[in-house]
Amino acid sequence: MIDNSYILGLFGQYGFTTGTSSLSTGATQRLKAQPTPPWDTTRQAQQSDLLRAALAGRSLINEGAARLDVPGASADYGKLFTLYQGLASLAALADQAGSPGASTTQVSLADKRFEAGLSEVTGWMAQAGFDAFSMVQGTSSSLSKSTAGVVRDTSKSLTGPIHEGGLADPVAAFEGDVQFRMTIGKLETSVDIDIDLAEMGAQPRTLSAVISHINGKLETAGVQTRIGREMIPSEERTIQVGDKTVKLPDGPERWALMVRGSSVETVEFSAPDTADAVYVVQGSGAGNQLLKFTDGAGVGAAAGIGETHWVDGRMSQNGLPEGISAIRATETDAEGNVWMVADLSEGSATQPIKGTSDVALMKFDSAGRLVFSRALGAASEASGYALAISDDGRVAVAGSVTGALVNGDVGANRAVSDSFVTVYDLDGVEQWTQRRGATAADEATAVTFGDDGTVYVAGRAKSAMTGASAVGGWDGYLQAFSQSQAYPTAPITAASKFTTQFGTAGDDSVAAVTVEGNDLYVAGVENGRGVLRRYTLNPTGARPWRRRGTWA
Repeated sequence: MIDNSYILGLFGQYGFTTGTSSLSTGATQRLKAQPTPPWDTTRQAQQSDLLRAALAGRSLINEGAARLDVPGASADYGKLFTLYQGLASLAALADQAGSPGASTTQVSLADKRFEAGLSEVTGWMAQAGFDAFSMVQGTSSSLSKSTAGVVRDTSKSLTGPIHEGGLADPVAAFEGDVQFRMTIGKLETSVDIDIDLAEMGAQPRTLSAVISHINGKLETAGVQTRIGREMIPSEERTIQVGDKTVKLPDGPERWALMVRGSSVETVEFSAPDTADAVYVVQGSGAGNQLLKFTDGAGVGAAAGIGETHWVDGRMSQNGLPEGISAIRATETDAEGNVWMVADLSEGSATQPIKGTSDVALMKFDSAGRLVFSRALGAASEASGYALAISDDGRVAVAGSVTGALVNGDVGANRAVSDSFVTVYDLDGVEQWTQRRGATAADEATAVTFGDDGTVYVAGRAKSAMTGASAVGGWDGYLQAFSQSQAYPTAPITAASKFTTQFGTAGDDSVAAVTVEGNDLYVAGVENGRGVLRRYTLNPTGARPWRRRGTWA
């Protein structure tokens, strides 16, 4: 992205002078007036003139064109003027290449002159030398992440209703063998605290008594985290008698547990007995929900307080954010978190969508609570169809997009859908995005990671994908991308390794793709038949893949 805003700020921030300064009666030094900047309407060169000069092969750096209208002004002003004009010429070339009516020849010429001009501007900046400040070339970013500690308010996490009745009444949920471990993270260390309610002996397991027992353990361990309680107000209950609404007495008091955390501590809970869990996403009259089930002996939960539609084995039931029009894919990571790809028809107040629909990547903890949500930000319309999580903690989302997906997207003016794949880290920070499209519509419907980190994307296309040949109708395709990073703080980039297209003269599609060792399998439907294709991967050879078989 070409950004002249920094240069604009320098013109307004510094009073560069080399001539004699006059003194006011107060003996205070007064800066001379600044030269008229190059973006002023009275001085600004027309973009069409800059474009013609650039396409004609003229130098984008012309220090003689810097006309300063203040005698004795610092030479830094002239250099800023020169740099601004060079960047403005590059912007004109970029606009020319991306204009809807540009021919292939015009785009090719603009690209060629842009590369040459960028090298020219970069070389000039390296030796220009400014007197009052330093300027370096860098990558514009919309994200800044700090590793410094920041003081926060004490965090609180509230459970669902755990007790119904008075504080002096024993709590049914605390009966029997109740054991768990709390792991409190403190900067670079962590403390494990084992809780066993059998240690309370014959003492009644009331809410206050159990909380006191747990907090005693936490205090002994020297941590700041504590457990508390909070009363849940009773819901108003009414019945209809004829044409009258009759208010019923309030129900019994309901109580929830609260974890009062600290800004310098993290809290994790674990149980001595665990079992595999099954997560189910469902739609109901109350909206979309995420349910967790388990059938492990001694692990399944009993009906919760106030449950009306409880089923055996259900551990939790949580509502999903509003605005979800379709849930496309779910996956779990090694830590038990649940990841979900969904289509959004509307966003939230803090994360609005740009177009008519967008793709959201959501992360939930193992209890089904939302950790964060990331929207891709499509300018027109986008859908996510596939999700994959790698062993090293990367998350890939694949789907289709119409209109711009990222700033400067080459497909911003396309009226048909293109395939895309975006890779995030486990914190939801985007690492890279690749958009690949055929002349006609195409979409990515499956994605997976290889053992070497390669991202494999499969889908369907109505015409030839770049680097492949069309077969007929909707064809299946397979693409591979490898990522690289020049140095630890450099941007992560991705490059295409290969593309292949396959299918019949009819309509074909891909439903799934997976890698097992050196074998890659693609499953789909081709002209009405289920088909499984197998490829042998050869990452070190000139030919990166070879088809070994097809089964219908």
